Amino acid sequence: MTSVSIAVKIWAKTLMMSATLLSIGFTFAEEFFAVFICMIVLIGGFIVTLPLLMLITPLVKASVWLPYEVPAKIAWLTFWLALLILLLYVWISMLLHGAAFEEDSLLNLILAATLAGLLFAVITTRKSLKKLYSETLPS
Repeated sequence: MTSVSIAVKIWAKTLMMSATLLSIGFTFAEEFFAVFICMIVLIGGFIVTLPLLMLITPLVKASVWLPYEVPAKIAWLTFWLALLILLLYVWISMLLHGAAFEEDSLLNLILAATLAGLLFAVITTRKSLKKLYSETLPS
């Protein structure tokens, strides 16, 4: 396992899970047209967020060298990835609305789905992270 392959796994799983959660939410809200929009956003999300891998990969590499046990390294990585997502959405919200968080904004729902997707991605990638941490021992 390399830090790049794990970063790609976390990134792709986060995108897929957040789109899935949004689709499920829109289905329950009986917004069936929005489900198709989620599919389009998923494809566009892979293209638009591809540069984020340049930020995610160094975070994965940095977590390897932390002097903590594996669960603490994973928690550290999850925190910084969540902060990265939060800052990205705050920036987008500032561009669109002129405020960090607009009340009843669709962006807030997308942020929640993305953070939930991140948690899912990290939990399902724990085995690969543990393998990376055991292969790359700090000197």
